[in-house]
Amino acid sequence: MPGCLDQFLGGAPSPTPLYTPPEVSPEVASSPSPSVSVSATPISTPNATALPSPSINASPSPTVSNTSLAGECTLAANPQQAQGPFKAALSVRFFNVVPPSNVTIKCSPNAAAGEAEKKGEFFVRVCDYGYALQRTLLFASASASGVSCTTPIVVDVNPAYSKGWSFSPQDVSLTLNKSIANTTRQNYTVSNTGALSLTSFSCSSDQSFASITCVNNDLKPGEHGVASVSLNVTSLSTGQQQAIITVREADLQQALSVTINVVS
Repeated sequence: MPGCLDQFLGGAPSPTPLYTPPEVSPEVASSPSPSVSVSATPISTPNATALPSPSINASPSPTVSNTSLAGECTLAANPQQAQGPFKAALSVRFFNVVPPSNVTIKCSPNAAAGEAEKKGEFFVRVCDYGYALQRTLLFASASASGVSCTTPIVVDVNPAYSKGWSFSPQDVSLTLNKSIANTTRQNYTVSNTGALSLTSFSCSSDQSFASITCVNNDLKPGEHGVASVSLNVTSLSTGQQQAIITVREADLQQALSVTINVVS
């Protein structure tokens, strides 16, 4: 029992442990690798419609038109404006008309077409323009091979070529007593005050009780003629009556009034 007590009190050697943990050598703890945390805001991607792949179309081959240029012409007058009467040289040139044929020029719209004379690249005709009693605009024209063109011509008044006239008397007032006479006559003197002859006279009245005998011949500058009005008041009542007498010449016109006071 003494041995058992020694063991109990610690005098005996320590017993061998059933498990001995192995010795671990101390290690230097390495710092962990730094980790970078990246926070990114997500970008929303719009819904994009895919573009179609470009297609290359070959240019069409150029086509050459065989249509020829339209023909045209220019017409000029020298002079283009003057006091009548005067002569003007009209010249026309054609383009894209090779060669122009049957080239004619008309001096005015109502004139007959005349053949133009070729002078180099131009075709020329001389036109005569008479006097004008008022400033007049005309259009000359040229044509050939279905191509035509025009140009304006201005004929100004020439004081040396003017028409004028005067009447004596002009407007007339008279009294006719039916108890004495039913008819009377009123004469008018027509004088040519212009530089040209007065021709082609005609006269008229707007009332049946007034009849007129017109100037019966042409009047040269400075000459005089007579127009006569016959008045018959037989069918008229007493009171005032009026007639309008109109005298015409080839280019002029004049209205005259005759006022009658009928009494009995």
